[in-house]
Amino acid sequence: MSESTWVASEFESSLEYGPEFGRLLIVLQNAEPGDLIFITLSSLPDRKSLPGRLRQAGMTRPYVVADLSQPPLDPPPYVALRSFLSSFSGADQTPEIIFVDRLEARIESETRPGATIEALNLSREALSRLGVVLVFLLPIYVVDQIRTRAVNLWSWRAHDYSLEPEPSREDGLLEPISSGGLRIESGDTPEKRERRIELGSELLEEAVAKGVDLEALLRSYVLPLARDLYRAGRYEEGLEALRRVPTGPALETDSAENLNVALLEAASLEVLGRYAEAEPLYRRALVISEKALGPDHPSVATTLNNLAGLLESQGKYAEAEPLYRRSLVIREEALGPDHPDVATTLNNLAGLLETQGKY
Repeated sequence: MSESTWVASEFESSLEYGPEFGRLLIVLQNAEPGDLIFITLSSLPDRKSLPGRLRQAGMTRPYVVADLSQPPLDPPPYVALRSFLSSFSGADQTPEIIFVDRLEARIESETRPGATIEALNLSREALSRLGVVLVFLLPIYVVDQIRTRAVNLWSWRAHDYSLEPEPSREDGLLEPISSGGLRIESGDTPEKRERRIELGSELLEEAVAKGVDLEALLRSYVLPLARDLYRAGRYEEGLEALRRVPTGPALETDSAENLNVALLEAASLEVLGRYAEAEPLYRRALVISEKALGPDHPSVATTLNNLAGLLESQGKYAEAEPLYRRSLVIREEALGPDHPDVATTLNNLAGLLETQGKY
């Protein structure tokens, strides 16, 4: 498992997630050992950067990040977290907060469906006795599973927050994945989403049968359904929906629809660990966004950041570094040095340099 560094910092305002972020910051500063906190945040890059953003905003308590996607994946989450925490025994400063990330990796690797959530439900009291504040960073579909299948654990929580960022778009493009562009709208529920998926699937079949033109097929049927499937964690089904579009020259154009298809497909493949397949799609999305928006647009910076993160995941550090640096320059010039997106890129670049031993 990976761990973060911990240092105190001066308080800086951080409102990129709205009032929920501010409430979370106050809660973490005052949470008691044994408190369980659940945070809905689907974007992997956003989850990776959240502890650093909280630290920059004034969280002074020492923390670590437990990455549950790291092998071995067999031990139940409680056993893995207990072992992880024991590795800090005797350290000069022990963590008070553990951010628990990538629980979905355990769920996706389980041989008996539901075993991970069941184990968490049974270990709720043991988790509270670890003596630290546990903050679970979860995609929305895992939160849905905990709420419905681990009622005892959910009822034990001290707090729960949704930090899905609000998208703001005027160019007809999806907000790139790492900025939360696939956010469920306010007031949405898993039940409403499932009904939309069922209806959207039927409408897509009808549209394909009627031979609806490509632009309308993508904009009105394929992309809305694929977005809902992505948010539900049904990545394979989302990929199938995206691939219902007939092949042809229209798919090779640099349209907003094709950019959105590339971003959604790349993000789904990345979550599934199919990095080699995701890489050319992110590269294509970068080319399209540069042509459509210009090389210095903030959305280009986000796509650069996504691609750099994917390359980093594959160990292609030399390729990732200049992309992070270019993303940083664009964001600083377009958004200002104190913008939260600049902090995200700085955090990602710093993590990459640390991985390479470039202290």
